Amino acid sequence: MTKLIKIFFLFTIFLFPLKAFALTVSPATLEIISTKNQAQINTVKIYNEGRKKYKIVCYLSDVTFDEKGKKTFLNSGIVKNSITKYIKLSENSFVLEAGESKEVFLNTNIPDSIKGGNTAILFFQSFPPSEENNSNNKRIITSVRVGATILQENPESIYVKSRVDKISLKKTKSSKLFIDLDILNESNTHIFASGYVAFLGEAQNFLGSVKLTKTLVTANNKGKLKGEFKFPIEKGKYQALITYSYRDKNFSIIKPFEIDEKGDLLTN
Repeated sequence: MTKLIKIFFLFTIFLFPLKAFALTVSPATLEIISTKNQAQINTVKIYNEGRKKYKIVCYLSDVTFDEKGKKTFLNSGIVKNSITKYIKLSENSFVLEAGESKEVFLNTNIPDSIKGGNTAILFFQSFPPSEENNSNNKRIITSVRVGATILQENPESIYVKSRVDKISLKKTKSSKLFIDLDILNESNTHIFASGYVAFLGEAQNFLGSVKLTKTLVTANNKGKLKGEFKFPIEKGKYQALITYSYRDKNFSIIKPFEIDEKGDLLTN
């Protein structure tokens, strides 16, 4: 008897459109502003840019984060302030032919009792059509999951507060300097955190700059901004002039550091 092997690949999207096994979802991040119990309709589109057709199953999941920021996806309606039960999908399953796309409409009516900002995921799970599953020639079934992050917010009940908890510098033997900012989002809604770092020499001369990766940090969670900079490393004292930005707010931080005669980083 032929043994059927099932292999599942999981791809989850948060900041940018994802292409996995020729499936792409857009927008990657859907922002919903809800006030005064107003119903609204939003759209997410999935594209099949491959050569095979897929059966697509659509469903919503809640998201939680542990103390290290690791994401866990839960069944709809489990977490407090879950918004998934207030979102109705126009489609639950369909067949997506090769080269085709499909719009899925999200009918939302989130009550004012849901405060602050909340997060959910719209998943698209793909399978080979049923007739392919039953084929004796098929020995491997591949399932692909792509998703769009849903960021809902009631602007009348949010407060926004964030800070840099830790700054880390690391130098490599190739003279590359890595800088990490550990971010705390103390808001009751999401933020998009970003940063910019200018490096100054001992004589306050400008050496160069680096733009830190933009990161989504959900309510009451942690995030990290990262950057990489390369410049001639010599013995001396330096300064990293850091600008941390979120929600049109900007904060400046000075991080001094020193390089010894061996080219090693002395202070961090």
